Amino acid sequence: MMIAFYRSCALPLALMLGCANLLSQQTQVNVTSHRGDGYTVWYPANWKLIRNGTTTTLFKPGNSPVEFKISALGKTTKDSLLAQYRKDANAIVGGQVSLGSGEEPMVYGNWFGRSIRGDATIDGIAFVVSATAIDANGQFYLFQMLCPSAISWEGYEWLAAVGRSLTFDRPSTPASKAGGGGGDGCGTGTQCLELYTGAMSRINQRTMQGMK
Repeated sequence: MMIAFYRSCALPLALMLGCANLLSQQTQVNVTSHRGDGYTVWYPANWKLIRNGTTTTLFKPGNSPVEFKISALGKTTKDSLLAQYRKDANAIVGGQVSLGSGEEPMVYGNWFGRSIRGDATIDGIAFVVSATAIDANGQFYLFQMLCPSAISWEGYEWLAAVGRSLTFDRPSTPASKAGGGGGDGCGTGTQCLELYTGAMSRINQRTMQGMK
């Protein structure tokens, strides 16, 4: 969904009602799956998927797109992987990146990871970034998000949905043993459809609240 469209609807009552009707029609989403290197991820069918070597990139369409990357990086360690990301973040993101000094756990679906978050400026536009190191299948993966700061709340809603729809064949620390977490995963197309439809509904509700 296009953020520019939301903004254009900010106003007269007739236009607002028309926007509300269109948003309600767009709550339902179709999903499809991708089989990667030792993992499966479900995502909305209207998103764009690109494979480049061992990296899968998912783009949410719109004037303010959200981007997710899942990269299989071989045998390394969590500390080495996140230290390398900190060192190369500007080149990886394509802008000026400022990362927080700490790490936090990320637990979704059937996996556990350690995340770092921060802010970036790309061509004068502010973004939020996150990078999560995940140990699975005898190697490490890097799960990244890049999202415009203006819609960071939407980005984190999608992050939770993608994270819950991401399933590794052999996670070294299953979410069930990590304690807590961001929600159960979805193992079937029907479950993932419900998950993404719920995310879309919450995004639409917040968008409508912003129109009032």
